[in-house]
Amino acid sequence: MDEKVEILLIEDNPGDAGLIEEMLEEFADFPYELKSVETLNEGLSLLKERPFDVILLDLRLPDSDGINTFLDIHARNSRIPIIILTGSNDEKIGIDAVKKGAQDYLVKGEVDGRLLKRSIKYSIERKNAEQQIRALANIVESSTDAIITESLEGIITSWNKGAEQIYGYSTEEIIGKPISILEPSYSDEEAQKLIEMFKQGERINNYETLRLRKNGMIIDVSITLSPVFDASGNLTAVSVIAREITERKQAEEAMAYIEIARKKEIHHMIKNNLQVISSLLDLQAEKFSNRTDIKGSEVIEAFRESQNRVISMALIHEELYKSDGFEMLNFSQYIEKSQRICS
Repeated sequence: MDEKVEILLIEDNPGDAGLIEEMLEEFADFPYELKSVETLNEGLSLLKERPFDVILLDLRLPDSDGINTFLDIHARNSRIPIIILTGSNDEKIGIDAVKKGAQDYLVKGEVDGRLLKRSIKYSIERKNAEQQIRALANIVESSTDAIITESLEGIITSWNKGAEQIYGYSTEEIIGKPISILEPSYSDEEAQKLIEMFKQGERINNYETLRLRKNGMIIDVSITLSPVFDASGNLTAVSVIAREITERKQAEEAMAYIEIARKKEIHHMIKNNLQVISSLLDLQAEKFSNRTDIKGSEVIEAFRESQNRVISMALIHEELYKSDGFEMLNFSQYIEKSQRICS
């Protein structure tokens, strides 16, 4: 611990308080500041004024006695680790206090400086770890994504509220059930296959698939698998994070349909316009062809050439419409059609 540790000692016996101070001066290998008061009310008042990292609490005080001393201060300062100081006759009360939330208890007359130092350090570290775990648990519980833990055999062992909202099963209904309960009947045990792939070292990130809600509705989800290890580093379970993407998939399908329908409309508009232009050129050429004074002239040939160009434009546009892009344009079919029509 590099930062200064703020210690509050609530002890009415000057001898015991002095002994605690001496042991800290001799054995504490971390920076600290000790503040000592003699009554519970003094301690509660001081806790309102400034923060402390740890509380050393005697259970027998002038204004409080026994387990209630701990319960009163813990109820208002549950985030601060509390170490109980007991007499030899109060050891059972110290054990009871630990069961109710105290980090540790020390028996007066039996505690030495090394034990006191270790108890303070470990109490602070355990409390910090508890708060981190609690924060992570709150994040998991409040997530809108489904966060599920399953055993390596595919049995569901944890289930958050996000999973309840996405799949429709309550925690009580689903814990202990196989993960395959969430699969459509035609999925061919996909979930267990994903676990086997994961165990072989394959990464499963944002894998999009279909899942089955409790009400029978098929939904689109994106799944990510993460390992859960024990203290020895052995893989013991799999964490599954699933996000429903049904609305996104529906939006993508709708957009694709719209794009195809715009594309078709534009094609028909261009095709019709080119046909109109070709027809107008044809009519205009026929008009000039009936005049004996210019029959066979360059004017008629110019009209025919323009008409052929329009026809060529129409054919190229049709080939582009049928293909997936310029690199897929079939010019051989275009040339054959163009020669047939223009001949």
